[in-house]
Amino acid sequence: MIIEDEPDAAEMFAEMMSVNGFSIIKMFSSAPAIPFIIQEKPDLIILDLMFLDISGLAADASVFLSKPVDFLDQKQAAKKVL
Repeated sequence: MIIEDEPDAAEMFAEMMSVNGFSIIKMFSSAPAIPFIIQEKPDLIILDLMFLDISGLAADASVFLSKPVDFLDQKQAAKKVL
């Protein structure tokens, strides 16, 4: 699952994940994604922490308290991609 408000970034992540065999669900707003996550329990979530509609950290706190979380910033992502 990709939760990203920038369509180009969401598409980039979707392409990387689909090549590795993941089924992709994209959401462009974090607020409606929270009930979906609770109900569907996706195996992997890529979450934009800089949402304007709800803080990514607020979404993280409400959804992921019982799951491990790995935060990746733009610098780390660039190093892993390159």
